[in-house]
Amino acid sequence: TFVAYDAKRTFRTEFVIHTGSGHDQFLHITGVNGSADADKTHAKFINVSPKLVHINYIDEETKEEHLVIDNLRPRDDQVLETHHGHRFVAYDEERTFRKIFTMDVEKGMVENHHIHHDEL
Repeated sequence: TFVAYDAKRTFRTEFVIHTGSGHDQFLHITGVNGSADADKTHAKFINVSPKLVHINYIDEETKEEHLVIDNLRPRDDQVLETHHGHRFVAYDEERTFRKIFTMDVEKGMVENHHIHHDEL
């Protein structure tokens, strides 16, 4: 665990760095009384499958799906700002698989969703 704070110590935040598949990790640390993103929730979709995938948001009221990430390549990831309880579905180009992800973290958190080959 790492701790970051500014020179005047007006904010402090703790974080853990996870390395994955030899990819470079870039950090951008911001903070206002702990975190500039304390009221935001993020979903990070990580494609660890060998296929290109697409991510749709599922509207709970209408059950309609809306494309939010198109062509997420193998070993790539993308982050979306979202809310607790939101649901997303991942699928391949041929739509031979569907995997539903539900946001289960509270404000200020990032939830990682791994799209695995064995789920395809």
